[in-house]
Amino acid sequence: VTRVGGIIKKDGYFDVVTENGLVSTKTVIISVGVKHRTLGVDGEENYFGRGISFCAVCDGPFYKGKTAAIVGGGNSAVQEALYLSDICEKVHLIHRRDTFRAENSLVESAKNKSNIKIHTDCIVDGFIGNNKLEGIKVLNKASSESYDIECDVLFEAIGRVPENKIFTDIIKLDNDGYVISDEKCTTSCPGIFVAGDCRQKTVR
Repeated sequence: VTRVGGIIKKDGYFDVVTENGLVSTKTVIISVGVKHRTLGVDGEENYFGRGISFCAVCDGPFYKGKTAAIVGGGNSAVQEALYLSDICEKVHLIHRRDTFRAENSLVESAKNKSNIKIHTDCIVDGFIGNNKLEGIKVLNKASSESYDIECDVLFEAIGRVPENKIFTDIIKLDNDGYVISDEKCTTSCPGIFVAGDCRQKTVR
């Protein structure tokens, strides 16, 4: 495995910049995928795999009968909150705005679940726990009130980020950083193709 740092277009070919030098080729296929968007709160990385997760379907069963928190405001976040409500004793759904981007039917279903508590206008401002997550610090942006929530896990459902920054000089990206391409996976630069989640799609 060799880390790539960019692509240089030459006359009739490309130089792929790697940590081991240049690799010359006539065709390039970009398939770098996406990564989970994180909160960017100090100390967050210390809890990855120790109480912070990005997939309720994957890890939710490990927290049966416990307390979970989930942060996000789209369909994925609310769907995961509903899923967790059938597994966990208590679910805290935290969203930074006062209204959700999720479909109204999903939001109403969450509001009708007795074990889901919704926190709007709120952000996660810190973490509690030594070797594993024991709780989160929450800030209400509207009232400036800060409070703690005890929880065994925090699921972050705030989207994904394509890892295309190193290609901005050679191919066109959309406003969200995804490669602009057609159904043939061609890009704005002839000879460079794209595949997978890092490209622009209607359905992901």
